[in-house]
Amino acid sequence: MQIDARGKACPQPVLMTEEALGKVAEGIVDVVVDNEESALNVAAYATQKGMCAETKKEGRDWRVKVVKGFACKTGSEWESGVRS
Repeated sequence: MQIDARGKACPQPVLMTEEALGKVAEGIVDVVVDNEESALNVAAYATQKGMCAETKKEGRDWRVKVVKGFACKTGSEWESGVRS
């Protein structure tokens, strides 16, 4: 599921993410925002709720991939071979 939260002031991107995550038991919610602060807030919300979040700058936008309902690893854990 993808959410386009560009042009939305905080806390709107977080609220949109929360609503989308409430609709799925398991999966990935991809959130696009237009500023770093919103990206960091969405990622912080996800980690506070026990989910994994990956933030990436893409041109003028930021993309936050939130993973819900299953275990995931960060890029550095995969690169180092760490497994749980």
